[in-house]
Amino acid sequence: MTVPVLAWLTSNRFKWLSDLVRRRRPQRFNGFDLDDWCCFHRRLFIHCAIDRADAIPAVDTALHDAIHISPQPVESGAAPEKLVVEGPTEEIRCLAAIRCGLVAHLSMEAPLLAALDDVFERVRRVAAISLVEVGTVSALAAVAAGTRHGHAVRGQAASLLGQRGVAAESAIPALLALLADREINWRSHWTAVDALAAIGDAGKEALRAALPTIRGEHLRGYVEGLVAGSATSGPG
Repeated sequence: MTVPVLAWLTSNRFKWLSDLVRRRRPQRFNGFDLDDWCCFHRRLFIHCAIDRADAIPAVDTALHDAIHISPQPVESGAAPEKLVVEGPTEEIRCLAAIRCGLVAHLSMEAPLLAALDDVFERVRRVAAISLVEVGTVSALAAVAAGTRHGHAVRGQAASLLGQRGVAAESAIPALLALLADREINWRSHWTAVDALAAIGDAGKEALRAALPTIRGEHLRGYVEGLVAGSATSGPG
């Protein structure tokens, strides 16, 4: 009885059951599941405890594993910057985005920008962090303005734009979008304000125009001081 029963359960009639089991059991890539790799990437970005060059071989192996088990064919030798957009699975695109961030070359910007619109949140979040690693004004502005890849990375992008000063003038609309976002935390609003002020006269003029729409008595008072040239520091 056992053999016929096993054959029956593993037949195509019950393929949906095996697919369900496979989805519930996280796939592993170089020993870790996709959430592990996303967490690693986030911690690497925050703490910078590991040399990026040392992490590249491990990510390459994980990406190779994801390609190997992909249910759809993948072009042989496809570069990560191509896979981050055209990879057939979430896992491939996510690991490819991590790989692009480790290299952080200017050529990675366009595919990572495209990945901000991916249907999967994990891909979008990884792409946003990798764009901050790329570090161009346009990349940072896209992260600061976007609303689908988490809050913390948007604040980090805004902070880095502020460090660019007048060179980040083209990012003023993105910072205003961050400031106007009512769903994001108050720290990101303060960061956007400081970044706009650091850009210089154009940023302060933008703050002056946005003043009637700024929410929160303390933040509004701080912006008034910045515009008047009397503010000294933010909330700390």
